[in-house]
Amino acid sequence: MLVLSKVYNIWTTLFFFIPAFIFVSVGFCTFRRVFRSEEKKGLTFWSSIVFHISMMVIVAVFSIAELTQFDAMALLPQDVDVDAQGSTFVTVAPSPLARAVPAINLRMEWLKTKYDEGNIASERDAMLHVNFVKDGEHFSLSRVIGVNRPAGMEGYQFMLIGGGVTPLFKVRDKDGKVLFEQYIKISEDFMAESPIDMPGSGLYMQARFFPDLEERGQYTYGTKSLGMNNPAFGLRIVDGREPFKEAWRGVLKPGEKARIGNLTLEFADLKQIAIVRITSDTTYWSVFSMWVLVMSALVIRYGPGIFRPERN
Repeated sequence: MLVLSKVYNIWTTLFFFIPAFIFVSVGFCTFRRVFRSEEKKGLTFWSSIVFHISMMVIVAVFSIAELTQFDAMALLPQDVDVDAQGSTFVTVAPSPLARAVPAINLRMEWLKTKYDEGNIASERDAMLHVNFVKDGEHFSLSRVIGVNRPAGMEGYQFMLIGGGVTPLFKVRDKDGKVLFEQYIKISEDFMAESPIDMPGSGLYMQARFFPDLEERGQYTYGTKSLGMNNPAFGLRIVDGREPFKEAWRGVLKPGEKARIGNLTLEFADLKQIAIVRITSDTTYWSVFSMWVLVMSALVIRYGPGIFRPERN
């Protein structure tokens, strides 16, 4: 990890040094052309200057874009209202000059996934409801979003980048007191096990999700398909007081319970979960306008020569 950190720091330094060098060198050349060149300063000359200045602005904006962009990842369980400002389901990437976390409420109504013959998600769509408050005014958006098909609202983009399921596990003591109750994020890879810690209960477990459970022998399970036809979890549970001894092993379907000593583990609910990326890039229109100037300058600079008829 230390080596990777050093490499990352070197790469970050180079990332800022290279565009800075380009900016300074192009700026120096442009300055010399404007104030020291004896070149005739006509329309084509100034179009060339505009071209170079626009490219300098683009380089500068791209260099600082990471410092100004708002970027957050939201995990949205089905039919659960998620507050972007105060929810553990939303992770905001730190950025010193980015916009503040907006007053946005998100809810995912449904998630549909199509798989190809290799059991790889080929298409994924979700119905997203967004409630947004700005300057005391309420805005709302209901839109089907997909991978590479974002929805925009008040300067923010909402794009679906993944999906999966989240189970609700409950642990009660012998008196029925709830020691643990939480929706849990698991691996999107249905072939992998997810480690789950349940604070307050003293239990730890490895969980593997089977969308369409199929029993293939004693303690041997698989899934017939990736459709949610017979969802279940295969669990291996360890009591923290005896970490090297397996306390329980088996399969639970939604609504089923397992007795583990004086504790009861319940697989209470299962919801689909959508992974939505929320972004806001304040540099977009400045870069767009600079590209318009670049293209205009090129047309003015070289257009007459291209379209001028040849003389015999």
